[in-house]
Amino acid sequence: MRAAPAPPVRTLVLGSCVARDTFARLPPDRFALVDYVARQSLLAADRPSPAAAALAPRVLVPSRFRRRMARGTLAADLHGRIEAARDRVDLVLWDLADERLGVYELPDGGLVTRTVELVECGLDAEIAARARHVPFGSEEHLGRWASAAERALDRLAAARLADRTVLLEVPWAERSADGSPAPTSFGTSARTFNALAAPYYRLVRERLAPVRVLRAPVTPLSCPTNVWGEAPFHYAEPVYAAVAGALVARADDPGAGLPVPRPQVEAAGPRRVVVTTARTWGEAFALRVTRRGEVVAERPYQRGTRFEVALDAPGRYGFRVHHRRDDPRRVESAGTMVSVR
Repeated sequence: MRAAPAPPVRTLVLGSCVARDTFARLPPDRFALVDYVARQSLLAADRPSPAAAALAPRVLVPSRFRRRMARGTLAADLHGRIEAARDRVDLVLWDLADERLGVYELPDGGLVTRTVELVECGLDAEIAARARHVPFGSEEHLGRWASAAERALDRLAAARLADRTVLLEVPWAERSADGSPAPTSFGTSARTFNALAAPYYRLVRERLAPVRVLRAPVTPLSCPTNVWGEAPFHYAEPVYAAVAGALVARADDPGAGLPVPRPQVEAAGPRRVVVTTARTWGEAFALRVTRRGEVVAERPYQRGTRFEVALDAPGRYGFRVHHRRDDPRRVESAGTMVSVR
């Protein structure tokens, strides 16, 4: 009988087109999108503004997706959505594209991310008239962002996602794939943005240690025919392919530091469950089931990634799958807690 396919790596995308468009180039049988949170600076997510949230019904842009993202921006719902997805996520894919326009500080003390959608629907001008702009790359923005990033790390750690987070460091493209200079964005050139962004990436490397930073393995080029229009952060196809390939290579490399995915547990009947794990570099897999700290079931190493388990009683169980190479010295594991009826 043919073995059942392994479930995909469940992915949460935080950022904008850089991470989302890279995700779109990942093998669909190996990676699945759980949620996508765009248009939110870590600064604003850390200090929501009630006044900004009240503007959400007035976001009138033609795309339903962009309306939803803009309303999430005004509500600063990033941390709430991370918390909601915490037990369904194996990988957090993050980029800094949404930091590029800075934030507004409103009279109520809260912050709101400046976005293209707010500009398009006229709310940006209204907010700017009664708020103070803190531009990306300024000394104030970087200092406050550092504190917000450390608090975000604490939240990710509490959700057991800190070491599952990968920040994509893909510089803005200075040249287009057709050989011409890449366009600017809101008057900012790629060279300027890359210089401003460098301290942010350095800060993540130095102060947010569990988070991995993946730098583009190729020189970025923008693309005149990109579906979203040409911009220094809308790349040519080989750029996305190279970044996606580097991410897959990390997932397939036991020395890359990415933790193995958490097992997925589904009911198969009264007190019967099916436990599966996403495919990794592992060549054999074993299962251990615990309840109240005691081992109640084990399955020895096997080539398949699916296990069926019958349990004696309802309750809360721990399921831990061990991933092993043929070299038995190379073993890693991941677990999850599930209530079984």
